[in-house]
Amino acid sequence: MERGTRFLIFITIFGGLYLFFNKKDDTVDVQPIVRKELIVAKNTPSTSKTCDLWTEEYHAVVASRGAVIEKLEPLTAKYRKDGEPTELVTTGSSTEFSPLFTDFRTPAKADDGKDWLVRQEIQNYEIVKSSPTECELRFRDDRVEILKKYRALEAPYGIEMTTS
Repeated sequence: MERGTRFLIFITIFGGLYLFFNKKDDTVDVQPIVRKELIVAKNTPSTSKTCDLWTEEYHAVVASRGAVIEKLEPLTAKYRKDGEPTELVTTGSSTEFSPLFTDFRTPAKADDGKDWLVRQEIQNYEIVKSSPTECELRFRDDRVEILKKYRALEAPYGIEMTTS
């Protein structure tokens, strides 16, 4: 009987705590998820030029559209399946979700009507310098010049990006 009483007290206490702390408050407003509309240059090509970074550990492809990493494949045997490298970048054509994407407009205030220094979110860069360990891309219009540099690092799987 003593064991059954302890069990009953245990169930009562934890059941009461569950009911007390699990109250639903319907007065809380939930912030809606709003996807902003991207502003892209009118002369945006459907395909972009690429620049390749090669090391012993990986092969990275940097695209001129947005100056982002479009493809990253490890070359070591550890990351191969059936002899094929594992693709680590899976954003497809969504440039704004690609690794190392740089947005120069404040996403929270993108539609506030301000005249931003950088007019669009996705810029079309030109490849200025390309070598197996370094890519340099430049975007220029009448208001701004953006220079992005990608460099393969000595550290395993390291990529450094600088923007100026």
